[in-house]
Amino acid sequence: MNKFTKENLKREGQYLLFGPDRNFVARFKHGGPFTMTKFRKELIANHTPESYFREYDNGVAPLTILQNANPVWYNRIMTAFKLGA
Repeated sequence: MNKFTKENLKREGQYLLFGPDRNFVARFKHGGPFTMTKFRKELIANHTPESYFREYDNGVAPLTILQNANPVWYNRIMTAFKLGA
């Protein structure tokens, strides 16, 4: 698979999983500015499974992968959260 889509990303409780093998993508245990919906939307828009899992397999945390690829997205969400929006 060369694209993330809503269909191949599944929520199972606090986990976001990918594909028929249910590969772990991210966990959303605590409330905070980065909801599963926001994370998934950014993942679909700007990442491929190959690039994401390459970074993840090298020990980079899920949110850090998205932050490094799109700091404007990350900073916009953090600023809104800090301002209570």
